[in-house]
Amino acid sequence: FFTNAIDTKTAGIDVVGRFAWDLMQAGVLRFTGGYNHTKTNITRISQTPAPLATQQAVLFDRIEQARIEVGQPHETVSLTLDHALKRFSSMLHVQRYGEVTNHGSASTDTLDQTFGAKWITDLSLSYRVMRQLQVSVGSNNLFDVYPDRQIPGNSNSGIFQYPNTVNTFGFNGRYVYMKLRYNLQ
Repeated sequence: FFTNAIDTKTAGIDVVGRFAWDLMQAGVLRFTGGYNHTKTNITRISQTPAPLATQQAVLFDRIEQARIEVGQPHETVSLTLDHALKRFSSMLHVQRYGEVTNHGSASTDTLDQTFGAKWITDLSLSYRVMRQLQVSVGSNNLFDVYPDRQIPGNSNSGIFQYPNTVNTFGFNGRYVYMKLRYNLQ
């Protein structure tokens, strides 16, 4: 069921900058950089409704509180460089996700785990075959970065090696693709 169980306060800063250079015969080079620092705190938690409390249920336990307060990175950095030259274009994107923490148990901190910050790199190359048709090849998570592995107490006997509730970039590693784009206009 849905409920308005908590109030939160978020404070932070977002900074984004973009620069473009016309390299004349060498095309156009663009750089975009961004930085975010955000912290969210829970300021109010409603009491557990009586029907749930009689079942020893907690409406918003320490696991759920951690998802709000430390389950997302407090800090991210995003850097993108793209270049266009006639029919060719390329894009290099690097993103840093700050550390996150997972509370593994509602009653104790013995299963709490902090996962380190990670840098993820994406790369794509494109060629416009004709006005409406573009071919691209690329890779997301080019360097095959994975999150830190979960401690044994949180991995369900090794079945879930990587966290799924606090993972900001996935746990499938590198993704390589080729795509065709056809514009009808």
